[in-house]
Amino acid sequence: MSMPAALLQIEASEQIVQRFAEAVIGLAHVLRLPVVAEGVENREQLELLSGKGCDRVQGYHFSRPVGLEKFMAQVGNQVFLKQE
Repeated sequence: MSMPAALLQIEASEQIVQRFAEAVIGLAHVLRLPVVAEGVENREQLELLSGKGCDRVQGYHFSRPVGLEKFMAQVGNQVFLKQE
């Protein structure tokens, strides 16, 4: 499930943001869909999303975009799986 970013750009309090994240993640899980958060830029966002049950995250918190060769040099043949 993908939603246009413009649809989600709202001015809201921290509490509203947390409740919204929880609702979207919960809805996806009820539909048995994995939740991938894009654009995670800092530890605070990572902790919020992880705490709400987000399955996967990506964003500048981990790395700026890199080409395939640099990516492979950074991570090698590591496989990253969610611990269940």
